[in-house]
Amino acid sequence: MSALDQNRQAVIDAATARQTAATVPDRSVWVAASAGTGKTSVLTRRVLRLLLAGTAPHRILCITYTKAAAAEMEKRLMEDLGKWASQPLPDLIAALTKLAGGTPPQDVELRRARQLFGLVLESPGGLKILTIHSFCQSVLARFPLEAGLPPHFQAMDEASAEELLLDAREQVLAEARGGAGLADLGAALQIVADRLNEDSFHQLLKTLVAERGHWMRRLAATDGIDPLIAALAARLEVDPSASPAALWQAAFNATVAQADQLRTAARALGQGTGKTDKASAETLLAFAAEPSPLGFEVYRSVFLTDKGTIRKSLCTKSVQAAAPDVADWLGTEAERLLRVQDAVRRAEIFTGTAALIRLGAAILAAYSAMKRQRAWLDYDDLILHTVQLLARDGGVSWVLFKLDGGLDHILIDEAQDTNPDQWQIVRLLAQEFFAGQSRAEGIRTLFVVGDAKQSIYSFQGADPRAFQTMRQAFTDLLAQVERRLWVESLDHSFRSTSVVLETVDRVFTAPEAAAGVVEAGAPLRHEVSRLGEAGLVELWPVLPKRAPEDPAGGDWKLPLRREGASNPPALVARVIARRIRAWLDHGEELTAKGRPVRAGDILILVRRRGAFVGELVRALKQEAVPVAGADRLRLTAHLAVMDLLALGRFLLLPADDLSLACLLKSPLIGLTEEALFHAAQGREGQSLWHALRARAADLPALKAAEDRLNRWRAKVDFARPYEFYAEILGREGGRKALLERLGAEAADPIDEFLNQALAFERIHTPSLQGFIHWLDLSDQEIKRDSDTAGRNEVRIMTVHGAKGLQAPIVFLPDCASAPKSRRTLFWPEESDWGPVWSPRKADDDPVTAALRDAQADQEAAEYRRLLYVALTRAEDRLYVTGWLGAREEEAKDGTWYALIQSVLDPMAARGEAETLDLDFTADGAPEWAGKGVRLATPQQVPPQDKAPAVAAVAEGGAPPAWLFAPPPEEPTPSRPLTPSRLAEEPPARSPLAGQKAELPADGARAAGLKRGRLVHRLLQMLPDLPQARWAASAVAYLARAVHGVTPEDQDSLWREAESVLRHPDLAPLFGAEARAEVPLVGRVGDVIVSGQVDRLWVGPDAVLVADFKTNRPPPRLEVGVSKAYRQQMALYRAVLRQLYPDKPVRCWLIWTDGARLMPLSDALLDDPELLTVTRSADFDEQR
Repeated sequence: MSALDQNRQAVIDAATARQTAATVPDRSVWVAASAGTGKTSVLTRRVLRLLLAGTAPHRILCITYTKAAAAEMEKRLMEDLGKWASQPLPDLIAALTKLAGGTPPQDVELRRARQLFGLVLESPGGLKILTIHSFCQSVLARFPLEAGLPPHFQAMDEASAEELLLDAREQVLAEARGGAGLADLGAALQIVADRLNEDSFHQLLKTLVAERGHWMRRLAATDGIDPLIAALAARLEVDPSASPAALWQAAFNATVAQADQLRTAARALGQGTGKTDKASAETLLAFAAEPSPLGFEVYRSVFLTDKGTIRKSLCTKSVQAAAPDVADWLGTEAERLLRVQDAVRRAEIFTGTAALIRLGAAILAAYSAMKRQRAWLDYDDLILHTVQLLARDGGVSWVLFKLDGGLDHILIDEAQDTNPDQWQIVRLLAQEFFAGQSRAEGIRTLFVVGDAKQSIYSFQGADPRAFQTMRQAFTDLLAQVERRLWVESLDHSFRSTSVVLETVDRVFTAPEAAAGVVEAGAPLRHEVSRLGEAGLVELWPVLPKRAPEDPAGGDWKLPLRREGASNPPALVARVIARRIRAWLDHGEELTAKGRPVRAGDILILVRRRGAFVGELVRALKQEAVPVAGADRLRLTAHLAVMDLLALGRFLLLPADDLSLACLLKSPLIGLTEEALFHAAQGREGQSLWHALRARAADLPALKAAEDRLNRWRAKVDFARPYEFYAEILGREGGRKALLERLGAEAADPIDEFLNQALAFERIHTPSLQGFIHWLDLSDQEIKRDSDTAGRNEVRIMTVHGAKGLQAPIVFLPDCASAPKSRRTLFWPEESDWGPVWSPRKADDDPVTAALRDAQADQEAAEYRRLLYVALTRAEDRLYVTGWLGAREEEAKDGTWYALIQSVLDPMAARGEAETLDLDFTADGAPEWAGKGVRLATPQQVPPQDKAPAVAAVAEGGAPPAWLFAPPPEEPTPSRPLTPSRLAEEPPARSPLAGQKAELPADGARAAGLKRGRLVHRLLQMLPDLPQARWAASAVAYLARAVHGVTPEDQDSLWREAESVLRHPDLAPLFGAEARAEVPLVGRVGDVIVSGQVDRLWVGPDAVLVADFKTNRPPPRLEVGVSKAYRQQMALYRAVLRQLYPDKPVRCWLIWTDGARLMPLSDALLDDPELLTVTRSADFDEQR
């Protein structure tokens, strides 16, 4: 083994040892796992070891961040358990030895491993691998009354929540305008309206709703809205009764009162030598002569800058020398005006925030009331109600006790993305979890895995500081019960090559990049498992800003070229698309994998969705590069959905010319420009629909369009939205037409559109008008499937959407743009005051400015953590570039590009990396050229390609014929045929034979079925016992209280079974080689047969199959056997003949009443009608 191979193996062994230590089943462990270190693998191993150690499946709770993560984890677990159940013993021993870090399994573990697959399948509810919202929903569904919820509550979808919030807003605003509700609600509305437009107000309201956990904690801490507003006033140091206008008026009056001083200062300034002195003198004299509010604003500008700071120089040195007292007064006046400005700003902030608190509280209250009326909960409600349920004292403490009694181990995945309210749930569970009075005994553990460096979901409330805070909290909690929280760090990356990880480590070694990403004093270092594998990092030059065109130079040209084609984002997109096309055409080798680059190897990551994503998709399609499209898109903005909505709007209002024109041009109708012009031109005030009908006879295409629209108009009033659109898209060929024109990526929006129609019908009265209105309000986004296994397409995703994913080649194309904070609502760290609302940074007072700066620092730190996530998605190659803004000469400090450049440029200067002279003229961007840097490592080990095979995306040619063929008819019957239930059986004889009184028909049938089951059970059970024990065992079984059989009937049933068991002709059927209750499945013609024969004996020369018939009036001859029995035995024989084609199959009916044996002849069972079953109605549906 070479030194390189030894190093690779050493890294893998070290990583395995750490994973093994982290998964010891009796430890509580806190795992800090860097990117690519196998977090999902560690979680899976932890659950497997817990199960193997004897933990029942239902006593493990694993909370994941997404449903996809939960599904992936469950998939891996079931795959491993399935292998354990069936793999050869040496393989099983090897697998369990590897799982335990080299310790061979004991016999009890081997037996347990074989059983676990079945135990998990049979466990009630299966493995508890849930998202936090799913877990909360299950808890609330279990204890709705204790949580103060109706038992029939439902979780809302986002569209319904948006609609309800709008309804609540409109209700409160109507009350405020009408003077209803709170006395000052109308004034609050006016104050907020003066500061925001409608869209900004709704976004602010959505922020309040999403962050109402902060809201509720502050209301609880201050005991109501008025105390909360009073606390805000105290923090801002304002008088709640003093308005900003009153403060300005007082300052205005004070300035007017010192008119003489103004004139004195003006005379001194007028003697100055600077232009500013003379301008200031004129301003002071003008205000002293004629004071006015407008003049006061100009007056203030003498002392304060536009940014609200005191000017550096209030007068020139000549004035200071000639009139020092004036210079002193100017400084004093500037300070006074600054204090006034600060007081006004604080008052403005207070007034606006107080108004928002009152208005927001009213809207949130209305929103909550509407949800209560409908028994709905949104996703945040699930969290908040669960917190309230678990935190409540007194009467519901038993809820915690019962919930605690059902769990022994809690596992938390992606802990860095857990927000404070979610952490509160885990903390409350853990407190009871380790309480001394816990119901269950034995080892209980807590397992948390996460990475603070990858905390990128602050918009959902995640805070990486909570990751460290909760670690200490759980350490203290375990210490109280004399237990230890083990802390493990996983930094051995299995994903990326050494050159990628070296770049990551170097970038985040710099203090400006490490802040908020890496803990102070803990330098970032990844251990590389892929040593000796080829990797590459390239930094391309940023695309310079485009030179503005001279409108006066040259001749005017027709605007025939699309403007976007030459803007910087479009040029970057074009270069990337052409580079990928060249790779595919020339067979660019992916050296570490030992094969050519495929489209599916490439992942393009962007910081945010914008125009660049559209440009990139367009450029890739123009170069015929298979592309999966953007990872998310707004449903109502997709062309396919816009066409479907245009159809609905026209059907609701035929006079809507625009919707009809869009519909006629859409693939649903498909008119040409000429045909549409023929229908639309010269209408003279008529609607387009009226003109189309009048001119339909002129062109076949217009006639076909009219016929189709009339047909749809006839249906729309009588069909639900889903039913109507499903028929349009299916039977009417709408889906096919849309996909042919828009491509395969239109399939997801179409499917989601239909899903939304179903969702709307579940919660609203079905109507087309209501559905379209609801969809317009929802602004629904589609998240495309990020798992492209089996698809060979370039993926375009945001970094947030790519969390947990990876690719051999990653592009980071928009690294030169800096983040812009749009936050206007700020929550202080303390929970006894706030929030603070400031729409404009220029209006911030010092308190608000400090909150805004703290927020900006947090967002900048998350921006850098986002870079860490982006860089670590790359397996083999990483390409970094960007473009400059209109007023930028180079990438700003702190941008992704600048942070990476600050590492690679010095490496190139030292000769550790290659300097590139890049020119993208050949890629369609002649204005883009400059210096780049390449950092590369060669391939030193045999290449390995562990990725699954992918199917190439067809780039042309006709689709297969089966794609448009109708599906085959359902099998007959639609489920497997059970021969014993083919038809109604003959009536049962009364169990009270010999008595004159007869039970009613229903009672007799039930008693007969019970008698038959008992005799069947005896005939199945007794042959496995020694004959000497038959009688005693039968009597003991029949004497059980559950059967309710009298001693006389016990003896009768035993005698009936004994007469069959001891019949000499039936000896082979009850011998050692015979089998009881044998499942039998096969195909007879087009019918699937599934049954269970009572006795089967396969002898050397024949096969005997027998079916017991108990408590029936047996016929004397075989011709008297009912058709149901004959058909049953004929089907059994047909299946067995396929299994044993070289042996005759003999069928017997055994009548237990009298132990009569009735062979059924081949002639009786050869009737073809017995094997003809064409309808599911031919057999009894009873189960």
